[in-house]
Amino acid sequence: MEPLPPLEGILPTHLGDVELHTFRVGPDIIDRLFQRLSIGYDEVQQAYASEHGAGFLQMYALRSPAVSGAEMLEAWTAVAYAPDVADVSVSERSVAGRTATVITAPSVAAQIGTFYAYTSEETLLVVQAFDEAVAVEALEALP
Repeated sequence: MEPLPPLEGILPTHLGDVELHTFRVGPDIIDRLFQRLSIGYDEVQQAYASEHGAGFLQMYALRSPAVSGAEMLEAWTAVAYAPDVADVSVSERSVAGRTATVITAPSVAAQIGTFYAYTSEETLLVVQAFDEAVAVEALEALP
């Protein structure tokens, strides 16, 4: 089996003419995810890309030999929003030519965004955005 590509090469560095930042984003979500999966930061490869201007966007790529991509996706659906958010809905939809798990909560989506998640080669890929058109552009840039 061929080794998987480094996560840093999976996420785009630009969307159009906008340069994306690569610093860690979503620490609360990541903390909840790792706690739910009972894994530590040192057990997960992580990469991030984000744009916090008018087209708010955060992208996550996470992979761990300790859990499968499918397990990570299932856990993400449970922790994307804080535990006190009661109106979370999870659905499968075709977005940007791929089937994505869409996690949204109308009560807080305007402040936090909606999540579009899927797995590729045991890697959890997530796009978080306020606007679905921005999410589509980001998803089109992913494998």
